[in-house]
This record gives sequence, C-alpha cells and structure tokens, in this order.
Amino acid sequence: MISRNIHQKLFKLNLTAEVTSDITSNNFLNSATSLYHTVQLVQLLLQQQQQVDKQLLVIKTVYKCVARSLGTVMFPNLVLLFYPVSRGSPVLQAFDVPYPAAIRYHRWLGHACLTLSSSHAIMYWAIWLYEGRWLATALKQDADFNYLFGG
Repeated sequence: MISRNIHQKLFKLNLTAEVTSDITSNNFLNSATSLYHTVQLVQLLLQQQQQVDKQLLVIKTVYKCVARSLGTVMFPNLVLLFYPVSRGSPVLQAFDVPYPAAIRYHRWLGHACLTLSSSHAIMYWAIWLYEGRWLATALKQDADFNYLFGG
C-alpha cells in the first residue's frame, strides 16, 4: 500500500519509471535504511511541490497582469468606438476622413474591442476557476462593478 502511494506521487511529479521502480521495489522498502530513504523521499516530494507551487504562483500572476493589461488597452478603443460617426461630423471633416473610411475604422475598432473584452474576461475566468471561486466572483452583484467581464 505504501509503495503504491509513493509510486503514484512520483509518477505525478513526472519522474522516470526507472527511478520510481527502484524506489518502490520491495527490496528497497524492506531494507534497514528504508526509514532514512523514506525521509529523503518525503523531502524530495516537498521540494517538488514547493517548486510547482512557485511556478503556479508565477503563472497566476502573469495571467492577472495580462488580463488587467487587456482591460486597460480596451478603454482607449472604446472611447474612439463610441465617438459619434455621422456623415456630416465636423471632426471627420477637420481630419479629412471620408465617411466610408470612418465606418470601416469604426467596424475594426468594434472587432478589436470585442476581442479585447472577451480575452480579458476569459483570462480572469481562468484565474477564478483555478482558485475555485468562479461562481462566487463572476456572479457577484455589486453596484459599482461588473464582475462577469473580469476583475
């Protein structure tokens, strides 16, 4: 029973089958130094788990930074998108932009805003799913903030 649990933990850590078969063999566990080797194995497992935890923390931090950046980049595009584009707009005439070109830019900005907002939301949802708090956070009712589209 002990060797099966150790074998499963080592296999999760992606150690080679050769090493796991040596460590989990009956001769190894029944030897006089099995307690010493078991302590070493536990220390190895703890070190591996600490490294995995550090890597996951870095990945989560990077995801949060990217999600926040996507949300921040979206705001200038939204300002330009919702700026009124009418046929006789004085702004379009001042910049000498023809109406069909203004409509084309408006559509491209709309696509960019939709892509950015979707990416922003998906990144935060991934973080919340990993943390196990998606339902509590995404469906939270707050007067100031819409959590469904991210943090």
